Amino acid sequence: MGTIHHLLLFGTCLSLYGTSRAQDVLLENFDDVELLFQNGWVRKNRSSTIGPLTWRQGGPLGAAALTGDSLSFLGNGYLAGSGTISDWVFTPPLLLMDGDVITFYALSQACVFYPDRFEVRMNEDEDTYVAYSATSVGDYAHLLLTVNEDLSFGGMPSVVAGDDWGWYSAVVTGLTAPVVARVAIRYFVEYGGADGTNSSYVGFDALRISRGTTPVGELQGNAPRIRFDPITGAVQLMDTCRVAGTALVTDALGRQLGWIPVDREGTMDLSAYPGGIYRLFLFDRCERANHSVQIMKL
Repeated sequence: MGTIHHLLLFGTCLSLYGTSRAQDVLLENFDDVELLFQNGWVRKNRSSTIGPLTWRQGGPLGAAALTGDSLSFLGNGYLAGSGTISDWVFTPPLLLMDGDVITFYALSQACVFYPDRFEVRMNEDEDTYVAYSATSVGDYAHLLLTVNEDLSFGGMPSVVAGDDWGWYSAVVTGLTAPVVARVAIRYFVEYGGADGTNSSYVGFDALRISRGTTPVGELQGNAPRIRFDPITGAVQLMDTCRVAGTALVTDALGRQLGWIPVDREGTMDLSAYPGGIYRLFLFDRCERANHSVQIMKL
């Protein structure tokens, strides 16, 4: 059975059928983190002063994992170092293509008081070279995503603030041909550590790298209902419990164009985008699932 896509034009939803389902390049729920490091995953701590702990199973997050037992997530935080914390974790070598989509969930313990930040980077090769300083990136100069770039209070979902796990997405770009490469998550915080003003603890869960006609969530009959005005670019989610906080916007070829906020009423604004075909990637809070919706703006 083909994957269902939705094309929204003049407020009408038309069903289009693709030829293939999304293919998972990597799907990891972090049920056994130590086992990952015996099977191709790598961790490297390049903090200015290296701390006693690094990437590990679960930890003092104060919230349960999305799947599996309560500690089935990847964690890191202020005990990774002091001064500038720069602690890396690398996937195994993967066959990546332009347009592949990386999705995962993340949650901070106390970003509202001690800001956290992380990056998603990639290397177009199999090595894990990031040089040796807290600010160097080595062969991982290709930045795909930064969360809480300015180390703002409340710059990402936080347990202390009563938030749920946040969903994040990045699109692999800049590849002219398939390559065997690695993706890295970098916990990167200045003035961090036990005595610092920044860094608390962050959990990561449900990492997925996928490719295909619907790279993040296959649209079935339970897809979010959306009302769209193709002239003004106003998008309205009909089920407000499905508010995601932000939606990723890509063009028809899957190239990432940016993020737009989703307010508490489920409203998004695409007025800044010129006419064309776009795809919105949304996290469905009701069903804890990911969906994409294609729209045409006039």
